[in-house]
Formats: sequence, structure tokens, C-alpha cells
Amino acid sequence: MLFSCLVDADFLATEAFMNPDQAALRPSTAADIFPQALQLLEDKIASFGPPESKDKVASARAIVFNDCTQAASSSPGVFTLTVPTGGGKTLSSLNFALRHALTHRKRRIIYVVPFTSIIEQNAAVFRKLLASLGENTIIEHHSNLSPEQENAQTISSRLATENWDAPIIITTAVQFYESLFAAKTSRSRKLNNIANSVVILDEAQCLPVHYLKPCLEVLEELSTRYQTTTVLCTATQPAVAKSNDFPIGFPQSTEIIQDTKALFDNLSRVDVIYRGTLSDQTIASELAASTQALCIVNTRKHARALFENLPSSEENFHLSTLMCPQHRLQVLNTVRQRLSKDLPVRLISTQLIEAGVDIDFPLVYRSMAGLDSIAQAAGRCNREGNLSAKGKTHVFHSEHPASERYFAQTANVGHEILDLHQNDPLSTEAVQTYFNKYYHQQKSRWDSKDILGDFKYTCNKDLPFLFNYRTAAEKFQFIENQQIAVVIPWTDEIKQLIDQQLRPSSVKIHRQLLRTLQRYTVQIYENEFRINHHQFESIRDGQFHILICPETHYAKDFGLNLTDEGPNSKTLVCE
Repeated sequence: MLFSCLVDADFLATEAFMNPDQAALRPSTAADIFPQALQLLEDKIASFGPPESKDKVASARAIVFNDCTQAASSSPGVFTLTVPTGGGKTLSSLNFALRHALTHRKRRIIYVVPFTSIIEQNAAVFRKLLASLGENTIIEHHSNLSPEQENAQTISSRLATENWDAPIIITTAVQFYESLFAAKTSRSRKLNNIANSVVILDEAQCLPVHYLKPCLEVLEELSTRYQTTTVLCTATQPAVAKSNDFPIGFPQSTEIIQDTKALFDNLSRVDVIYRGTLSDQTIASELAASTQALCIVNTRKHARALFENLPSSEENFHLSTLMCPQHRLQVLNTVRQRLSKDLPVRLISTQLIEAGVDIDFPLVYRSMAGLDSIAQAAGRCNREGNLSAKGKTHVFHSEHPASERYFAQTANVGHEILDLHQNDPLSTEAVQTYFNKYYHQQKSRWDSKDILGDFKYTCNKDLPFLFNYRTAAEKFQFIENQQIAVVIPWTDEIKQLIDQQLRPSSVKIHRQLLRTLQRYTVQIYENEFRINHHQFESIRDGQFHILICPETHYAKDFGLNLTDEGPNSKTLVCE
């Protein structure tokens, strides 16, 4: 934390001297923004009017919002916000965060989410709500696009590194946790801005078990010593309270919702149906026969295979992380429009859609996974409670088990819970049982890389701290296989931006440029990049990699497509 203060102050002082125009663009302080933001939020909620007595969803959302209002005055610490999917967590958590920040003089609000798809949606919601406060009120930081090499050739690149100085930050778990264990100046400079903040861990159940102990310990450290309030916000609350069976849990935490069981019972809108093993052909046939349906599977390869099994139609859509964020957002907007107009629409997606993406299908299919993933998929079914009967979520085993070995452990526990809780597999009791089995019984994996072993205290008064920062940083990799961000010239707007601001070395790199480019990036593994490096133009001393021929290697339905140029890829030939 001391290192972060020093580095950030050094960068800011250099920026003020070298680039005063850029320094002048830094956002207003939270103290100026939060009262206005809270008023805008209250006006938004008031515009909905009182919920009708028959509208269970609206009534439940009102309860959640009110509970967040009451809990906001509580003393800082660790909180849980356990709300069923569709229960209005996004605005309600913002309500708690703003009120808590104002009451306890917190400096900023940081949303930490597992997937970039959630960032896109939450940022859009917040920006629309807080548009009158200026574009610098909210920062999205969700890729490794920022030039973070310690040997960067230009001062401007280093100054452009994100330091989270805005009132509201929306970032990924990768950025958040890896920054907390980082050894680089560029990543460490943001740590001082986490202190005395409200941190909302959206979809908190996504913590990987092999990093569970270091993640929980660093959250406890921030809460205990750096005045950070942490909120674990999810529909499937992980069982992370300290106990004899789980000594690494939080000693104290406060649930914001006053009666979680009643809330879940009132918002029960979906029946979960276990179907056994289904072939791709069976799934595709059932989807094609349905007017509106969503299918979520575990791998990009499976999602693409199912999509290609559907009859060719403009009513069918596909989502994966090989599509840049702006592309995914366009697809989601099109799907939502068709749903709202009762038009036929079928969507096949990887799990990126199942956490935090506001979408409502009458019928959902989910490949077998952990109970938290099944619950999140069910949350895309009858989300608004508009069906006369309950929605249907079909859970099935894929016919490709060999390609899904990575998901086998969570899927096995998920299948066990479906058998144990057949009447209500989405109940709070079922979720508690799931995490007891999945988290609590895997003690040997809580810190499988012994990251905390790199932070030792000694009896030596001259050197009491034996901390191996660099070793810990090398070990702590949320995504085990290193990935590279590549820029996709997908629209005329981004092509012009690349030509005018990125390629000319005379133009300084600035934060707004990086924030815009993030919406047009795709992450690929290093080995994929090495094999296909000739398809990219690397500029700025190799800091940015631009896809040379998007007409050939970026498909309308599938996104980045470096190796498959077959007849079904729906790409054009690059002249």
C-alpha cells in the first residue's frame, strides 16, 4: 500500500508537469458526486411508482431496495447481499454503496465482476442513470490492454495506466485480485484507491477454490486495516463464514436482506428439470421447435457446434468471448428487442451470459455444471415473472464429456445436489449444501500454490517482513494460461480511431483511448497468438496488436476466427 501511494504520486506529479491537459481531465472527487448520484437513483426508483400487489417481482425488488437503504448506516465491514436473480441487485447494491459511502465518508465505489459481459451491462445502466454527472464519473477497466510493461518506451504510455481515481469503478475479478498481489508499478498504483472504498463483489460465488484462502484473507485485510467495506453480492451466496470446518472464512459478516428465505420463496419462478444426457442433434431440434429459447453450454466449441446444427435463420444468435464487447452488446440488444416484441429468437451462449446479464427467456437449457451456474442460468428464465406458469430450465449432460473435464468436479457436485434437493434445487438450503461440499471439503486446495507462504513474519527486528512479492505475483494468475489482448477493427469508428490516434507514434497514449479500445478487444492465448502472429499488426513496440484482416478472420456469428475458414464460418475473403 505504501509502494502504491509512492508510485501513484510519482506518476501524477509527472503527468501534471509533462501533460497538464491530461491531468486536468481527472474526474471530480466522490464527495462532489455521491450526493447527486443518490438523488438521481432515488428519482429513478420513484419513477417506477409503487409496485402492484400482484406483481411479485416488483414487490420483491422494492423489499431489496428498502433493506439496502436500512443497512447502509451500519458500521463498515463485510456484508452479504443474497438476492435471487432478477431481484434488482444492480440498483439496490448501488443504493447501499452510495448511502454507506456518504455516511462513512468512503472515497469511491468499486464493482468487481467475474465477466466482461457484466461490466458492459452494469456500466450501461450506471452511465444512463448518471449521465448528467459527466463521462468521467465511471471507469470500466476490464482487459489487459493497458500498457503495463515496466520497460515501456514512452512516458505517455506509463501515465495512461489506470489508477482507479474515478468515483465509480467497474472492473473484473482478474484485474482486482491480481492487482492486489501484483509486483509491477503499473498495476500496484491503483491499490491506494481501494483503501476506504466500498467494494461490491458481484456474483461473489465465482471465487476459484484454489485461490480461496488468499482472496478471503486479502478482503479481510482491506476491511480490518484499510477501512474498506466489502459486499458479497449474489443469488448463490458462497458459504464463507468462519467455522470449525472453514477456519479461513470471515469472522463477522452482516446479511443485508432481513428475510432471505421469504424473498427466495416469493421469487420462485422456474422449475428445474434434469434430462440426463442429450445429443447435440436432440438439443438443436428442440431449440429449433421453440419460439424463444436460450441454451448455455460450457465450452466455445460446443456452443459453435450447436449453433451450426440449427437450421440457418436470422432468428438464431450466438455469443462467446471470441466476440469483442461491443459486438456482444449489439447481439444482446438485438435479442432483447426480439424478446420484447414476442418475435422468434434462439440464443446459444457460453457461460458469459449467465451472471449479471439482464435477459428473460421462457425456456432455458443448461449443460450440467455447478449449482451456482445452474441457478444463474435459471435466472435468465421467466426473469420478470410474466409467464402464467413457471418457466422451464432443462439441465442436461453434454455428449462431449471428454472436452469438459475442467468442469467435471463442479458438475459432479451440482448433479449430487440436484438429486438431494429435487423439490427445490435453487433453495438457499440447497446452495448452502453445495458450497459446503464444494468449498469446505477441499481444504488442500484453498491455497494450492502456497501464495500466503510468500508473506512471512520473522523474529529479526532488522528484517521482520520476509515478503516475496514477485514470486507471489507470478503464482497468482486467475487465468492460468497467459492471454494477449488483440484489437479488432470492427467498425469504421474504431478503424478511424486506430489510424488517427494509435498508429501515429507522435500521438500520446491517453486513458480515454485505452478505455475506448477495450470495447473492441478479444483475449487469446499466447500460443494462439504465436501461431497466428502474421494476422496481426504489432505497433507501439509490441504493446498493441491489431487484426489485419477482420473481413476474413472476424465472423458475424462467431467473432475471432483465426484457423477455421471453412464454408460454415460465414466470413468474407479479404482482397
